[in-house]
Amino acid sequence: MKLKLLIKVFPELKEEFEDFTSWQDGWAAGAILTFENVFFPFIETSFKNNEEDNINRIINFIEENLDTDSEYQINTFVIGIIEPIWYSDFKEQFMKKALPKTLKYFEKFENYKS
Repeated sequence: MKLKLLIKVFPELKEEFEDFTSWQDGWAAGAILTFENVFFPFIETSFKNNEEDNINRIINFIEENLDTDSEYQINTFVIGIIEPIWYSDFKEQFMKKALPKTLKYFEKFENYKS
């Protein structure tokens, strides 16, 4: 999975990632749980504080990782990131910034939930 890339793009999450995975098998930790417990809170804080630099990195990271043929990777991003954002109080703010592939998966998720 893209956990190493997550830390490369968001080095400020390294300590939190290590704390979260210390009781697990480190890099073998489940990507969905890592996204939900480490990356999502960062996304939420960035949007609530209008941290444009972080928001741009988040938007690009998600978009780039949804541009794949890997069903596992897409499912991981949809379940670990898109679904929590869907239920968040900053969903509309996120959707205004989201790029085409991300919006496509939000639409699919919306259709699934309907």
